[in-house]
Amino acid sequence: MLVGRGELVTRIDWVVASARAGAGAALLLRGVPGAGKSALLAAARETASAAGLRVVAISGAEDERELPYAGLHALLRSLEADAVDLVPAHRAALDSALGRDDGPPPGPLVVATAALAVVDARSAAAPLLVAVDDLHWIDAESRAVIAFVARRITDNAAAVIATARPPLALAGLETADVPDLDTGPSLDLLRAQGATDEVAEQLVGSVGGNPLALLEVCATLTADQREGRRPLPDPLPLTTAGAAYAAQLAAADAQVRTAGGVAATSGEIDARALHEVLERRGSSWSALCGLEALGLATVDLTGVRWRHPLARAAARDALDPVVRRAAHLATAEVLEESGGDAAAIAWHFVRAAAGPDPLLAQRISTVAATASARGAHVAAAEAFAAAAALLPDRTRSAEASARSGIQRWYADDAHRARPVLEQALPDIADDDLRWDAALTLAQVVGAIDAPAAAYDAHRTTVDVARRQGRRDREVRALANSYNSSMHVGPEASGSVVREIVDATDGSDPVQLARRDAVLGFDDLNADRTESGRAHLESAMDRIESDALLAVAPDLLQLTVQAVMWSGRTERLRPQITAVVAQLAAQGDLRLLPSTLRGLAWCDYGSGRWQSAAELADQALDLSRGWATAPSTSASRSRRWPCSTGSAGTWTARSRTRPRHGPSPSSSGRRPVSPMPAGRRAWLCSASSTSPGWTTRRSASPRPSGPCTRDSSSRSTSTPRWRWRWRVAATRRARCSTSSSRARTTTSDRSPGPGRCCAGCTSRPTPPLSRRTPARSPAHWWATTTTPSDAPVCGWPPGA
Repeated sequence: MLVGRGELVTRIDWVVASARAGAGAALLLRGVPGAGKSALLAAARETASAAGLRVVAISGAEDERELPYAGLHALLRSLEADAVDLVPAHRAALDSALGRDDGPPPGPLVVATAALAVVDARSAAAPLLVAVDDLHWIDAESRAVIAFVARRITDNAAAVIATARPPLALAGLETADVPDLDTGPSLDLLRAQGATDEVAEQLVGSVGGNPLALLEVCATLTADQREGRRPLPDPLPLTTAGAAYAAQLAAADAQVRTAGGVAATSGEIDARALHEVLERRGSSWSALCGLEALGLATVDLTGVRWRHPLARAAARDALDPVVRRAAHLATAEVLEESGGDAAAIAWHFVRAAAGPDPLLAQRISTVAATASARGAHVAAAEAFAAAAALLPDRTRSAEASARSGIQRWYADDAHRARPVLEQALPDIADDDLRWDAALTLAQVVGAIDAPAAAYDAHRTTVDVARRQGRRDREVRALANSYNSSMHVGPEASGSVVREIVDATDGSDPVQLARRDAVLGFDDLNADRTESGRAHLESAMDRIESDALLAVAPDLLQLTVQAVMWSGRTERLRPQITAVVAQLAAQGDLRLLPSTLRGLAWCDYGSGRWQSAAELADQALDLSRGWATAPSTSASRSRRWPCSTGSAGTWTARSRTRPRHGPSPSSSGRRPVSPMPAGRRAWLCSASSTSPGWTTRRSASPRPSGPCTRDSSSRSTSTPRWRWRWRVAATRRARCSTSSSRARTTTSDRSPGPGRCCAGCTSRPTPPLSRRTPARSPAHWWATTTTPSDAPVCGWPPGA
């Protein structure tokens, strides 16, 4: 019975109606346990069924949180994805992600777009509702796919409604909080259960407005107590639904409690396996059936269906820890004998462990490696962390922790990766792993901390390379440290330049390319224009002639920035885009946002406005982790820039984020138009009427001058590229000129090497160290703003 949820029901009805009309929508219902999320989702399924929609429902299982793509498997199975005609790249990605094929690790974008293609096909046949309960218990990889799909169905006859507990949120999706009921609806709910007004008021005063808690506490009362003929327990001890379930178990027979606890611990296994587990633990199926008499679960030939996840949690928590570990062990043994999933078996063994176990650590490490090969980096990080806890040897434990931290970084979880890597790094004995951990830590710190901290982390990487006697690693670490060294001071940057010259092996073209690029950046920053250009040309010639990007993809960012700074914006474009396609296909998205943004600036500097805008949009999409509003435009094919073949295809039929908000039919706004030829007039002009970019924390930055309009007077027909561009591609494109600066004429606006305009005296910092893209436009401007009179220049902006 739904009471007090009129507004939420209206929002759900709107989502269903939108899907039925072919304008899909998504909604996340978020609330604490017992708030009524599942009841609202059930109402949504009923409404959708009555409206003629096909309803596909899946639910997160607590036992499957560590199993990568388990939730996606359930969704695709419900959608009968095997019967959908998919392009070969999508079919191969799904087969690899779900463990049905031993192919190369699938990229997360390819997996997500494959799932979107399945939803496309099914919603084209009939309107579709995907109902996802307990999203917080679905594995992280599947959750990312579901969010990706939900953001891109606005031109489909499909809807996605999910429930989750806070603080889980999906960026770019509408979220509706499900609060406790007010006093009036709470009283109505209890009256419907047979409680008198006086009893209902007492229960609401003691329990509060959580619907499930009210229902379960009321269910524990006798008929005389509900009708006020006998007094309530004083004080009333049951204040939550979980406590009510625990109280019911406490009053039950010991054999029923044990059987229920073993079943709750075993998780989602079939009836035969559960029967065997119960037998090994000295319990029986008949004792398990006692849960039905308590109203906590339904027991039949298919297994156990719990009344509520809190009931299962109460049964599991009622077990003694020793008995619970024994139940995990019995479950692992039964699943292993029956050929169950290797990851599920390993996790049951891990939960059964009472102390260090090197053999079990090796086993869970194998699970981690398998998950990493499938692109499931969150699951791999959790498994490596479990292995570290099981290893008694300090060095081996540190190495497992380091692998966990590296996987966290692959999953773009820099804040959790940093402490793990910092703690593990001193105790790592393996040279290659120590280098990988140090390099990853430097990248992590560069992504989330100040330049001084990033410089120190890069210097640690330099020290590691020197102790190993690896000059190639030393040169790479020095090149990565140059950007942050410029923020520390001229002494630091000068030292880096001298060290990289001394360390470079003249017989290694990769080292020579790094050295020449850094020398070029340093010369341009010191106004040594000719030598700077010569060094950059030398670096690009080496990269091109020796095909270095094919053998050293880590040169990607340095190459893009060398191209930007040299002004030769078309140099090495085929090689760069080939590496971009390769990284996208492999699912390594860490370098792509900054790389695409650099390519956008190259196209912008060459006057290719539309291409620049598209690349900037893709960079912004990736930097938000696909957290963009779904497109309202028609379906169309999109590929990574200049890529060819299925390896470069990140979707064969997908949607891209809107460039201008709602579609013309919904808001009357005109689609984005290409940038006009005079775009540079207000960005790079140093005339007295255009003082340049001024950025303040209290307002969105915008270029001043006669060619811009104040946001308060902007008409709805104004082309939207101007505002979109400054968010997506101009993180640091702020050229502030003072009255004493040399002025230029319109005919002398072409930027020279290292300058955003001919009259600019400040120079950009070549961003060589890897940085994560900003989490949001607000984060960009909050972390890069400067006083309006500071001569900050950012052409071309880097990572």
